[in-house]
Amino acid sequence: MDIKKVQYFLAVAETLNFKKAAEKLYISTQALSLQIIQIENELGARLLERTTKKVQLTTEGELFVSKFSPVLKHYEKALREFSDYIEKHKEIVRIGFFNGMEQSKSVTPVVNYLADMASNAEIDVFSSSLGNLKKLMKEDKIDLAVTLLHDNERWDDFEKIVLEKIPVQIVVSKRHPWAAKEKITAEDIKDGTLLLLQLDRGEFIDESIYGSIKCKDSKVVPDVDSLMITLNMGNSFGILPRKFPQMKPRMYKTFKMPPEYLFNFYNACIYKKESPFAGLFETLKEFNINSKKDVPGEPF
Repeated sequence: MDIKKVQYFLAVAETLNFKKAAEKLYISTQALSLQIIQIENELGARLLERTTKKVQLTTEGELFVSKFSPVLKHYEKALREFSDYIEKHKEIVRIGFFNGMEQSKSVTPVVNYLADMASNAEIDVFSSSLGNLKKLMKEDKIDLAVTLLHDNERWDDFEKIVLEKIPVQIVVSKRHPWAAKEKITAEDIKDGTLLLLQLDRGEFIDESIYGSIKCKDSKVVPDVDSLMITLNMGNSFGILPRKFPQMKPRMYKTFKMPPEYLFNFYNACIYKKESPFAGLFETLKEFNINSKKDVPGEPF
């Protein structure tokens, strides 16, 4: 007998009211009545005495309750314990991504790919700043970082998989004096103020590509939103990847980098070599986010 039918009959036996039992079971009174008739037909015994005024258990109905109530309780307890076990032992893949990336085209495809490849695992995804991503990776608080790298950036003891090469560009607000220029030279940069994310200072300065750029001054901002707001004020410039979702074309003007400072950004995935999910992440080498034909084998 289907366990559902057992549940249906015991609900009626508990309430002795088809309407209340049907509401508890989220089915119609007519459908519940039909189920009880089917149970009685299967067992070859009448379990209920039904009149227009009341519903009563027959002797066989009382016997059914005494035999099947413990069975249902044991079934429900076993199901809960099994579900709890599965939940406790479920693998969770923790993915952090740089909040300045183009999510729909750069992050979501990676997350969806891994979710399909690891159907038995739970994917936990959250955004973070560049500096915090590196910190979280070092502290084993995330398993995979989907982020932007540049040519000189180091991730010692980590595996790096490049998904896409993204050219760099100079960005200024249309309020900036440079907005009237056709191109920007190294001499222009010498007189400018460069905006930097917090990542590009402190312990990261030695590995930052920005440390080699000679400019009059630099200003450090804590996050991407602050960078774009400050950039819009028109007294500083940024060096950003071409794919930068926060940048609205009507508000900014972009220029090619002078050849003296030319470098590239890379959309990449980072994970620890000894990660328990290393085999899963390794498959990203075959994943084609757009076109990898322009991506060098090892730009680091």
